[in-house]
Amino acid sequence: MLGCAASDCGGIEDSAGSANLIAESCLLPLLVLLVFFGPLGVDLYLPAMPEMARALSVSDARMQDSITWYLISLGLGQLLAGPLADRHGRRPVVLGGILIYGLSAALVLLAQDAAGLLVPRLLQGLGACAISVSAFAMVRDRYGCDSGRIFAYLNGSLCFVPVLAPMLGGLLAEWFGWQANFVFMALFALLAGIAVWLRLAETRPPATESAGRLINPARYRPVLADGRFVRHALYCLLGMAVVLTYVSVLPVWFRGRLGMDTATFSFWFGSCALVSVAMFFLAPTISVRLGARRTLIVGITAMVVAGALLVSLPPGTALAMMGPMYLATSGVALIFGTAVGAALAPFANRAGTASALLGLFQLGGGGLLAALWLRLGHWIDVAEPRLLGALMLLFLPALLSALGKTRRKAAEPAAG
Repeated sequence: MLGCAASDCGGIEDSAGSANLIAESCLLPLLVLLVFFGPLGVDLYLPAMPEMARALSVSDARMQDSITWYLISLGLGQLLAGPLADRHGRRPVVLGGILIYGLSAALVLLAQDAAGLLVPRLLQGLGACAISVSAFAMVRDRYGCDSGRIFAYLNGSLCFVPVLAPMLGGLLAEWFGWQANFVFMALFALLAGIAVWLRLAETRPPATESAGRLINPARYRPVLADGRFVRHALYCLLGMAVVLTYVSVLPVWFRGRLGMDTATFSFWFGSCALVSVAMFFLAPTISVRLGARRTLIVGITAMVVAGALLVSLPPGTALAMMGPMYLATSGVALIFGTAVGAALAPFANRAGTASALLGLFQLGGGGLLAALWLRLGHWIDVAEPRLLGALMLLFLPALLSALGKTRRKAAEPAAG
């Protein structure tokens, strides 16, 4: 694994070569910084959503749309960002994404109504997608067969954002108003952009396929024709829909329905994220001991059990929702920790395109499913915890299929 130690440069005489080596040795810390952008655009302002709704005179559903629009554009934009990263390199696409992200955060400060909020959020999602596609392609570029383990560590680092960001966002909103959350995002983009400009080296392999039109269906056919990719991408899609529905309904349920204060809301949200952080870091070890397939089955089983609990338990207390969510977020960590690496593993020469398509499934598809599920909840007027639990139960067919394949494989030696 690459470190960020100056000693890695020992023995390099040429100053230009030494500078390049230092830049490359800092790749992993910079990747951690880059993966923060996506969740920061959601988690930082979650505690301020009720205040924003009142200030902008918008409904709870519209405030939830500010999350889903952001994440849908983050997913759909990858159809362009992935080919751009393959053609022009990862570094310029990252820098362009950071610029769009920071400027869009600043535009939110000018919002006077729902349109003034949603359009900048749509643009901010496009900036975040350029950053995330390039970051995940860099993992595949530099770490190759070890990329699954690096993805798990990055996802574990990423989970520190939902632990700390709601607490920070709640304090900023309480002290300075909801606008302070978006000022922080703009400043974060500025500082990260400087770090990337100074330290990020290009990682695109010379053999990367980049010819032809940028948006070309033929570019995606080899990826979509791979059944392993599609299966694992669908797991990521449904897992992300659960995560997005959870972060959308939690402020409404806890702060709006249960009247919870900012500090208590941040405690429950942060404690659940801590469980997720721990499981993301444990996922590689669990995968080594159980194998990727069994680890995935354990993750899906945890999701189904959590969904059954949310649907059946009375939803009137914080623990009735968060108890099953501890189990569900553990399941998400195991699912993502195995499914992302498995989906991208076959695509060494088109990592940007494969990462973009996976992002489309995970974020675009997951965001769209979450948005439709939330609309269904408003239409049938079901309690938010039960709505979330019903979504988790959509993993049940995948669980039954996986268990059926396991039984068939176990029976093959006996039959022979």
